[in-house]
Amino acid sequence: MFETPFSVVGTVATDPILRRVGEQDFLKFRVASNSRRRTPEGDWETGTSLFLTVNCWGKVADGVA
Repeated sequence: MFETPFSVVGTVATDPILRRVGEQDFLKFRVASNSRRRTPEGDWETGTSLFLTVNCWGKVADGVA
């Protein structure tokens, strides 16, 4: 399996939900991100929205929580 790291800048759209699964913590939340671009006139134009579900396990979940 290949993994590609990337970053998303946005706003947390839901309350984080922290659960315990077996011996590990599990944290789940949604992030919303909007694209923006400049028009030829110099104004900013809002593009489409991207909503992602983020699942964090173990130490990452502890750090985010």
